[in-house]
Amino acid sequence: MFQGFYICFDAMKKSFMAGCKRCIGLDGCFLKGVSRGQLLVAFCKDGNNQMLPVAWAVVEVENKFTWAWFVKLLKEDLQLGDGTDLTIISDMQKGLEIAITDHLPNVEHRMCARHIFANWSKRWRGLERKKCFWRCARSTFEAELKDNISYMKRLGNNIVDHLLYYNPERWSKLYFNFSSKCDVVDNNMAECFNSWILAARHKTIITMLEEIRVKMMKRIGQMREFCNTWICDISPMAMKVLQDNTAKSMKCSIEWNSDTEYEVLHGPYRHVVDIQRQICSCRAWMLKGIRCPHAIAALHHRKLDPINYISHWKMPGRPGKKRKKKQGETSKIGKISKRGIEMSCSTFHNKGRNKRKCPLGAPASGTSFTAGPSSRPPSSPAAPSSRPLSGLAVAPTSTQIVVPAVAPTSTQIVGPRATPNVPTEKGRGRPKGSIEKGSVASRTRMVGMGALHTQSGATIINSLVKLIRAIVAPY
Repeated sequence: MFQGFYICFDAMKKSFMAGCKRCIGLDGCFLKGVSRGQLLVAFCKDGNNQMLPVAWAVVEVENKFTWAWFVKLLKEDLQLGDGTDLTIISDMQKGLEIAITDHLPNVEHRMCARHIFANWSKRWRGLERKKCFWRCARSTFEAELKDNISYMKRLGNNIVDHLLYYNPERWSKLYFNFSSKCDVVDNNMAECFNSWILAARHKTIITMLEEIRVKMMKRIGQMREFCNTWICDISPMAMKVLQDNTAKSMKCSIEWNSDTEYEVLHGPYRHVVDIQRQICSCRAWMLKGIRCPHAIAALHHRKLDPINYISHWKMPGRPGKKRKKKQGETSKIGKISKRGIEMSCSTFHNKGRNKRKCPLGAPASGTSFTAGPSSRPPSSPAAPSSRPLSGLAVAPTSTQIVVPAVAPTSTQIVGPRATPNVPTEKGRGRPKGSIEKGSVASRTRMVGMGALHTQSGATIINSLVKLIRAIVAPY
């Protein structure tokens, strides 16, 4: 006589014990094939908040004896102990609560908020009531829950009394523990698994179990390949939540107490954030393990990166993509490391200093410079400068790069853009860059710190000033 068939693969055990969230969902579904019965399933969430079936069993009927048998085997395989720091979420299955109390007395037992809403909404229908119910279920601190319940009282007589008939400690985030780092209020993972194996549930027991095994084998391989595509050790789902909270943190106003605590104003509520103890009065930080908007605002004030404060959202045992290099080993591709190479000036090749700090790059006092021939059209020659700069000899028609007379003390002085040698035509005006005689540019004047502006438009830096770069721009 067939009584039950239990399956728990070794890969599933290792995955749960290595780093999955300590929140297990339990559910049962009917078999639709020739062999009638029920399938009991236990699943959890991995580091990316995705479904991971841990164990399943085929039984003849769902009652307290079959659930006790299933929970007992699950407790031995996953080493759950007495249920300390463990969370179980389930629907209102027959006999399941008794089995959990007997075998896991210290476990936190949550009820699926979706099933509670389905029962409660049979009498209280309406979109506004539905939204208010889910706001109550997702309230993380007391003031928020009280405001939502006060609003619900205006939606019907005795509506709150019917809602509180279901113990809110089982379905509201306000009363959840922090140990599991999982703040889910529904059992949707069970519905996902039941729909995932819907075709297999119409077949015989052996065929169904074989199809489930093949599906799980493929899924493990796909999840392993997906893990290798991560750009960091933090899961993509955690990064998405962090980005959303970062956007919300822009609307927060903070006050610092000159230590490690902050008072954060977010909407109508004030919260207290303690960075050292890693707590926030909104409780969202401790429930999920990802920084809430209030904590992110405080970390940004301290110039700290919130990504370094994410816990329980990393993939344990993730294989590395690259081989660890030995000490002193360099990469064979890409840029070659410059470790051990002495720096040198790119102009004069002096060792020990770069081009900016090279002593030969600065001009020596008394050095004369000569300029190249002018590139201006012959029709508009430039007049000689009336104020020569001390220590420098500048050609009156210089508009190009000034070439130093002494190579070791060269300083590059750039002149304005050369005027193209194109004759002016009627109606086209003067060529771009040309300087009209008698204009302001023709007068010699001092500009900036010891810079001489000549008639040619060139700006020449005094050799006594430590600034070595000349800025050349047409007036």
